[in-house]
Amino acid sequence: MRNLQTMLRDADAALLPILAKRWGVAAGKASSEDVIAGLLTAMLDPARAEKVYDALNDEQRGALQTLNGFKNRAMPAMMFERMFGEVRLMGAGKLEREKPHENPTSLAEALYYRGLVGKANDKVGGGIGPVFYIPDDLAQALPTRKTGYSAAALESLPGGDAPEAGFAPTGATSVQVLPLEDVENIRQADTSIVDDMTTLLAYLQLYAPTVDADYTLDEALLPGLQAHLLVTDAHRAQFLIAVGITAELVEVQAGKVYPRRAEARRWLAEKRAPQLKWLADAWLT
Repeated sequence: MRNLQTMLRDADAALLPILAKRWGVAAGKASSEDVIAGLLTAMLDPARAEKVYDALNDEQRGALQTLNGFKNRAMPAMMFERMFGEVRLMGAGKLEREKPHENPTSLAEALYYRGLVGKANDKVGGGIGPVFYIPDDLAQALPTRKTGYSAAALESLPGGDAPEAGFAPTGATSVQVLPLEDVENIRQADTSIVDDMTTLLAYLQLYAPTVDADYTLDEALLPGLQAHLLVTDAHRAQFLIAVGITAELVEVQAGKVYPRRAEARRWLAEKRAPQLKWLADAWLT
């Protein structure tokens, strides 16, 4: 696919100052080539790219993760805009009036006017058509495999009955700290299932793969899906399908797996914490 330099050179010249401001590049009256050179330095810096990525909201990050999970990090424009909304392409005058970079009307538009995705013509099906894509070198700079709990993600989770400070079992005269046994294969809790479920829904929308009577995906199809998941172990894809069915995000019809469009759209529109709770509740059912 294209690299970042190609994306920037293909972009309308009026977009470059907007991206320069977003990425902290002092453009001034510099030529387009000089602005592009500055943007390349800024946008391919992993530390700066991480700050831009972290500033995305959960829905925007989910949309970017979905696109990142597709082959060549590219998706037919019609599908991308159907899932994440229209991108209004504007010249200099309309950009000044509408300010889509400050007031995006869709998730797709928010990503486009941050320079995180580009639009170009490429192979679509058996021909050539418009696609949205993430430049390969930009994808390497972005922390798209970053996941985990954050204070923002956790603060809206319903609180349980946490033990109060100084808790001790009934009848105990003092609190005792007991030695912990060594635990092998520790894995920190994270929220990667949200990203992987988003990828699964997009994959099912595109391919509608077949499953057997036990809802098991054909092993020959697993590598194509696993390559796009954050967690790539052999059982992850099957687990996602099972949770997706229980969560009513996925359905099986005539031996093929499809996303349930209305429910999937509603889940995708939620913030990360409710998305996680939705999946956890389904898993516990």
